Amino acid sequence: MIPIIIGAAAIGLILLTFFLPRKRKVNHPYLEALNCLLSGRREEAIKYLREAVRIDSENIDAYLRLGDLWRQQGDGEKALRIHQSLTVRSGLTKEMRKRIDFALALDYLAMGNHKRAIAILKELVRKSKDRDALDYLLKIFEDEGQFIEAIEFLKEGGKRLVDRRRQAIYYLMAGKDLLERDPKRGEDYLKEAHKLSSNSPMVLATLAELDHKAKRFDLALGRWQKLLWEYPDLLMAVKDRLENTYFEANRYGDIEGLYEQVLNRHQYNIPVSLALIRIYQKKGENNKLKSILERLKEYRARLLLPRLIELDLHLGSGPARELLERLIDEGEPFRYHCSVCGKDQSEFTWRCPNCGAWESLRPSFLF
Repeated sequence: MIPIIIGAAAIGLILLTFFLPRKRKVNHPYLEALNCLLSGRREEAIKYLREAVRIDSENIDAYLRLGDLWRQQGDGEKALRIHQSLTVRSGLTKEMRKRIDFALALDYLAMGNHKRAIAILKELVRKSKDRDALDYLLKIFEDEGQFIEAIEFLKEGGKRLVDRRRQAIYYLMAGKDLLERDPKRGEDYLKEAHKLSSNSPMVLATLAELDHKAKRFDLALGRWQKLLWEYPDLLMAVKDRLENTYFEANRYGDIEGLYEQVLNRHQYNIPVSLALIRIYQKKGENNKLKSILERLKEYRARLLLPRLIELDLHLGSGPARELLERLIDEGEPFRYHCSVCGKDQSEFTWRCPNCGAWESLRPSFLF
C-alpha cells in the first residue's frame, strides 16, 4: 500500500510541476539598469533598459523608467512617444495607469506644453488625490504666479491635501496682486490669508508693509512685533522695513526696548543680539554692550562683529580705529540657508528659488 501511495505522490508532483506556470526568468539587464540608476549612471541605465524591454516587452516599469531618462536627458519628444505607447496596453493596474499619466504630464511640461500638463495633473488629483501630481501642479501655479488659479483648484477638493499656511500664502499673493485693480476683492483675499495662518511670518510681514503704506501704523507695528517675537532670526531680513515703520510712526525710540524684550525671551538669538550691539555702540552704553558681548562669547565665540567691537572698545583713535570702524559698518557676514534643500543664497526671499519651499530661509553666519 505504501509503495502505491509514494508512487501516486511522485506522479502528482511531476504533473503539478509540469502544469504550473513557470516563473518569469530574471531580466538581468533590467536589474543592471536599476543598479545604474542607484549610482547615478544614466547613460548606462538607458542602454540596459533598452535591452530589458527587448527581452521582456511586458516590463512596464522598464518602459516608464526609460522614458523618464530620455526626458531627463532633454529629449521630451522621445519620452512622450514611449509613455504614450503604454496607454494602449491592456491589463494595466490602477497604480500603473497613474504612473503613466504622471509621466506624460512631466513630458508635456518638459516640452513647454503647460496647458496639457496641467490638465493631466488636475485629473490625477481629482481622481486619486495623487500627492506627487498635486505638488507638481502647485509648483507650476507658483512658478507662473497663478495664485488665483491655485486657490480655485484647491476649492474643488484639494484643500485637505495642503496645509493652511501654504493656502494662506496663495491668498496673500493673490490679494496683493488684486489690490490695485479690484481693492475690495484684494482685501477679502488678504483677510482670508490672515484667517488661515495668522502666525505665518510671510503673512505678518506682508500685511505689516501694506498697513504701513496705508499709514495704519498701530496695526503695522503690532504685526512687526508679533513676527519678531515668534521668529527673531528673521530680523536680518525685515530690519530695515521694521525700523522704517517705527520711524514714520514717530516711535523710533521704542526699537531698543522691543529688541531687549525679544532678547529676554530668546536669550542667545544672534540677529537680535547683533542689532542691540549696534544700538549700544552708537549710544555709548558700554556696560550694556559688554554684557551682551560676554553672552555671545559663551554661545558663539567665533562671530566676527562682536570681536571687532570688543577690540574697538580698547583701541585709541587713529588710522587703525578708522579701518576697524569701516569693518564694523559692514556688519556680520552671513548668507541665507534653506532648511529644506540646504542651498545658500545672499538675498532673502520668502520662497527658495532652488526647491520652491516657502518660508524656509534663515540666516547662516559664516563664523
